[in-house]
Amino acid sequence: SEANFAFAPTDLFIDGNDSDAVDENLAIGGAVGKLTATDDHDTGEALTYKIDSDPSGLFEIKNDQLLLKGAL
Repeated sequence: SEANFAFAPTDLFIDGNDSDAVDENLAIGGAVGKLTATDDHDTGEALTYKIDSDPSGLFEIKNDQLLLKGAL
């Protein structure tokens, strides 16, 4: 039988944010940017995103949007 392996997407980007910083005046609930990625192995399948580590609890993901959840 053929094994079905999941491969991690590559080239993860946050569109709408041209730097490694978040605008300090961004309102809580505001969009940091839209998440996009390339998945060469599972073409046509929808990608899902999750935050692996956010000790400060400042961010959340809804659909493909990275949002500010707490005050900076």
